[in-house]
Amino acid sequence: MKIKKRKNHKVLFAVQNEKYLLKSEILKQIYDLDCIHETKINKNIKKIFTYADKNNFNFILLIGEEEDSKNKIILKNLNTKEQKIFNQSDIKLVNEIR
Repeated sequence: MKIKKRKNHKVLFAVQNEKYLLKSEILKQIYDLDCIHETKINKNIKKIFTYADKNNFNFILLIGEEEDSKNKIILKNLNTKEQKIFNQSDIKLVNEIR
C-alpha cells in the first residue's frame, strides 16, 4: 500500500480587521490542518499579495468588510491563480487546502 505524503501548504490569512478572525469558525479548522499558516492584518490588499508572493505562500484567505457582511471568505490559490468564494462555515474550503 502506498502512503500519500501530505503537502505542507503555506496559508496566509489576510484580514482587514482583527474582529474578522474571531468570527470565522472555519479558520479554527484550518489551524488544525497539517499546514504552515500565518495571519496578517492589513487594509492594503496589494501589500498582502506582495508579501505572500515573496514568502512563497500557496493560498491566501481574505476577509474584508464586504466579505464579513455577507459571511463569505475568499480563497485564492497562488499557484493556479484560481479564486473561489465560500461561506465562512463551508467545510469545502478546508478540503480545497488539503
